[in-house]
Amino acid sequence: MTAWEAFKTFGIDVLEEAVDEGSAILVCAQDEPAKTFQERRENLGLTQEDIAKYCELTNEEVADIENPKKKNPIQKLKKLAQYLGLDEREITFKKGFGGDKNLAIRLKSLSCENKRLNPKTVISFNEAAWVFSTETRLKEWLGLRSNSLKEKFVPSKNYGFSGHPAWEMGYNLAEDTRKILGLNNDEPINSLRELCIKKLSLPLLQCELPRVIAGATIANDTVRGIVVNTAGRNGNVWVRRATIAHELGHLLWDPEQQLERIRVDSYEELDSGLLASDGVDYVEQRANAFAAEFLAPKDAVFKIYKKNGLRTVMEHFGISYTVARYQAWNGSHRTEEIESFTADSFEPTDEWMGRDSFTADYFPIRNAPKSRTEYFAYVVVMAEKQGLISEDTASSYLSCSREDYNSQKSAIEELFQND
Repeated sequence: MTAWEAFKTFGIDVLEEAVDEGSAILVCAQDEPAKTFQERRENLGLTQEDIAKYCELTNEEVADIENPKKKNPIQKLKKLAQYLGLDEREITFKKGFGGDKNLAIRLKSLSCENKRLNPKTVISFNEAAWVFSTETRLKEWLGLRSNSLKEKFVPSKNYGFSGHPAWEMGYNLAEDTRKILGLNNDEPINSLRELCIKKLSLPLLQCELPRVIAGATIANDTVRGIVVNTAGRNGNVWVRRATIAHELGHLLWDPEQQLERIRVDSYEELDSGLLASDGVDYVEQRANAFAAEFLAPKDAVFKIYKKNGLRTVMEHFGISYTVARYQAWNGSHRTEEIESFTADSFEPTDEWMGRDSFTADYFPIRNAPKSRTEYFAYVVVMAEKQGLISEDTASSYLSCSREDYNSQKSAIEELFQND
């Protein structure tokens, strides 16, 4: 650790004790950190075998970590803490070391209800929670204050009523959002990634999840961010943009009781919610309508469609075929059959692929996990360059060797310098 890391983690009293006595005791209890790791695993509904399989450890290593009589390498403890959404700086120093217990309980509940949340996915969501909290902390240390507009979004409990369904409420919120962000009705959002990071100061993580999951919003203590799957239909960047916009609809406008600690959305739910099909809950209907209208206001869509066709609509707003035809249909006030809205190509242009795929497709450190390659990586490099964290910490955060980190940190900085 750097002196700054140690000070922010342990406080001045511990550091003074270390100076005066030559050392300081950091263990809060004899059964730590074994007890915290075991409790976290059990709260998540995971077995020791799950941890070993998906956290790059052996069964024996996991058993040793949960045995208070065993000594374990600190690097293995730190890595496991990161995978489980814990603050690796506080190992042995604080019970629970910064884990959001409510998130763990919610994930366990969801995984029992829904087999899409297998152990690997549960661990991926916990790692995302750790990335969100760590990125937010480093940004605060760096003084990276953006022109955040989040405080202008007051969550709405209005999910519709008789004569005004949830999807209509979603349209209204999308219109409000565009006004807050200063976007004209016919103006495309060139990069949702940039909008999340720069304008809204929201952590955004693009990683590979089971192919049926589209995205999720995750809270870790007071920090909330968006996770977007790069697998499945989100491989098409226009579909991925709709997923990000959908999660924004949840994160910006849903009250806390609807967000809970994590909300997971599937592709199937996004499609059925967009068309307001029977059986789709009003929360999803509102978020889907918000996403469509936020990306491509229906009146502007219909004008472009009538003049140049649906493919031009898709290319102008950066939206998928499904969203384009849905918005054109609504722009016609549903006076035309939705099947009449067609396009000859569904694939995004290279320009759009470059805008929102970005480091999901390219990152200087080969074999780096996608969960560590977004704006998080840039913040880590900046924190290390300013002496706030050590090279060891930086390489640990990016899950690479110290040599790889040092050889590529300039390339990472250059990659994100416009952010």
